[in-house]
Amino acid sequence: MKSQSLKTATEQSEEGLLVGRDPRTMTVEELNANGHFDRPLLDVIRAKCLDCCGQNQAEVRRCTAIKCDLWPYRMNKNPLRKRELSDEQKQAMADRMRGLRKNQEG
Repeated sequence: MKSQSLKTATEQSEEGLLVGRDPRTMTVEELNANGHFDRPLLDVIRAKCLDCCGQNQAEVRRCTAIKCDLWPYRMNKNPLRKRELSDEQKQAMADRMRGLRKNQEG
């Protein structure tokens, strides 16, 4: 299976070297066959941070590689998109949640 995946994910360059295909030209089925499935981007970033830190969550938290492009997102949140809600928005969200809970119970 692995060699089959390698065949669908790689191609020969003009220089005769084996290179990774451009994923933008691959079908969803080809990507899935190579173990790539649609996931939230922050989850993908978190997984890479865990990989970099030997699967140790505490090490991800303690990471000091602040020049790494993924560093701000390592806690599975985007700190650059802080959302400030008005009191009216908070109330509307609470009302929607109450409605959803009622529908689930009922």
